[in-house]
Amino acid sequence: MKRYLKAQVEDYLKDGKPITIAELASAFDCSPETIRKRLKALRAEGKPIIPTQKGVMDAAKVDKKNAPLLQQSADWQVAILIGLALISSISTKALAAAQKFLESPDARKQLRANLLKLRNVVDEIDIDHLLGA
Repeated sequence: MKRYLKAQVEDYLKDGKPITIAELASAFDCSPETIRKRLKALRAEGKPIIPTQKGVMDAAKVDKKNAPLLQQSADWQVAILIGLALISSISTKALAAAQKFLESPDARKQLRANLLKLRNVVDEIDIDHLLGA
């Protein structure tokens, strides 16, 4: 595997279109973790790299004026998801109620679709800074 600089990853995001971590890793012939590290370094420099359902993108390439706001919004969304995950892990009563709800095949199908969308978004971002790590 070759070593790639964060500037090369940033350059790959120049068109402002979302691209997944997996696609970036494939393009650079490296691991997804390497890409996440490069994206984390770019964010640490203040680059507004944000997650979307279709991958990560440089918000400044799309809307330079509102890029910081888009970055903050993405961070809040992830913080909410983390909070919901923590709440759900400690709430067995809520889990039991959810299981009753999920007896419906349509409800399970919709929940699965929503969770897959969330998984894609969470996979595309670095949440360490939100967890204080």
